[in-house]
Amino acid sequence: MRVNLRLSVALVAMAIVACDGAAGDSVDTASPGDSAAALDTADSGDTGDSDDTGAAPDADADGAPSWASGGDPLLADCDDADPDVGPDTRRYFPAARFVRGDDEFANTSPAREISLSAYCLDVREVTNADFVPYLEARAAAGMPNLADDGSPLFAFVDDTPDTYGERLRDEGGGVYTVEPGYQTHPVVEVYWAAGEGYCAWAGGRLPTEAEWESAGRGGEQHDFPWGPTAPDCTLENYALIVDGQREPCEDDTTPVGTYPTGASAHGVLDLAGNAAEWVFDWYRADYYAESPEADPQGPDSGWVTEEVNPEGYAARLTRGGNFLTGAEFTTTYARGYEPEAAHSNGIGFRCAQTPR
Repeated sequence: MRVNLRLSVALVAMAIVACDGAAGDSVDTASPGDSAAALDTADSGDTGDSDDTGAAPDADADGAPSWASGGDPLLADCDDADPDVGPDTRRYFPAARFVRGDDEFANTSPAREISLSAYCLDVREVTNADFVPYLEARAAAGMPNLADDGSPLFAFVDDTPDTYGERLRDEGGGVYTVEPGYQTHPVVEVYWAAGEGYCAWAGGRLPTEAEWESAGRGGEQHDFPWGPTAPDCTLENYALIVDGQREPCEDDTTPVGTYPTGASAHGVLDLAGNAAEWVFDWYRADYYAESPEADPQGPDSGWVTEEVNPEGYAARLTRGGNFLTGAEFTTTYARGYEPEAAHSNGIGFRCAQTPR
């Protein structure tokens, strides 16, 4: 079945990027850290356990104090047992309340304050280079390109004459390679199951929709991660709509972290544009009206019916928009949805983690 990537803001789907859908399940995902350049984080003090010098605990001796020390969240280590995880790869968000949603649209209302427990979110989207070792590990386990339940992970299909070809290649024998020049681009053409599986493999999980939006809002009700101002091509990789015509900034994904001025208040990159991101939740348009006030995990199931698909389909959520979506679909509150069994050249993911 051929479907289109849709990002819905008002119960109305807008086709954005061609994508393929097929029946499938889910996979695992989590990013131990990105291969891209690290953010500057400032000196976090001495390493080691707290002592009479007042140094914060740093069990993995990576120079970043444990999140449990109660210091600056921007300098906190989400996983003090793993030296590969630090504030340059995964940002810590303390337990807090924030206003989720926007009353302008049916599927983002009512806007109301909810509470979240502490969580961590990857600074960058998972890249092609990050994803290859996971595919190799699955092949070595006797499950090439498959999740434990048999769901596909990556769409190795011939999309000719698709403008945006696959960036990963299956060389056979459990060997996978990245197309030259795309190592640090976000991995796309992945199924929802790939996000779930990769994040678990890497010691994390997919973020919930609420966690993702909270990270983008940054404690404010801003429409975009960087603040209230409208986007341009220096802030995110998206498409301008001029006289009804789409004019993309780049007409392709860009390396993760290309737009540092578009970062959120917590330094999370590319939450707007470049690649839309699978999140954990099922999609239902009316979920906000009945979701719990604390740590919402999404409905038990999701379903969408449309004029082009009257029989409907089980739908998962995406967030953030991609390189071919207009600004309204890259806001911090816009809710996208796709068949769980879909893949697209405009959908990737990033990982979250419960602090430990």
